[in-house]
Amino acid sequence: MITLTILSPGGTLCSAQVEKVSFPGAKGLFTVYPEHAPLLSSLLPGTIEWTAADGSTGSVAVRAGCVRVHDDNVEACVEVLNGGGGKA
Repeated sequence: MITLTILSPGGTLCSAQVEKVSFPGAKGLFTVYPEHAPLLSSLLPGTIEWTAADGSTGSVAVRAGCVRVHDDNVEACVEVLNGGGGKA
């Protein structure tokens, strides 16, 4: 399981245990699964989408940001589109 945290200047958008999470990376869309290799990436406009441990899904539209993956912890700092929030 992955611990996903998505933060914006307005607060925490998501704090959840997830099975996978996809990001609009600077070099294209990528998906993080448990035991993923460590990485840092900038984010382009797009949607972060995840599947939670209970099977529910969530997403947040982002304008820009960055993400860090390390030891099944995924932390994203983002600027959201139109002040929209996420669903966790």
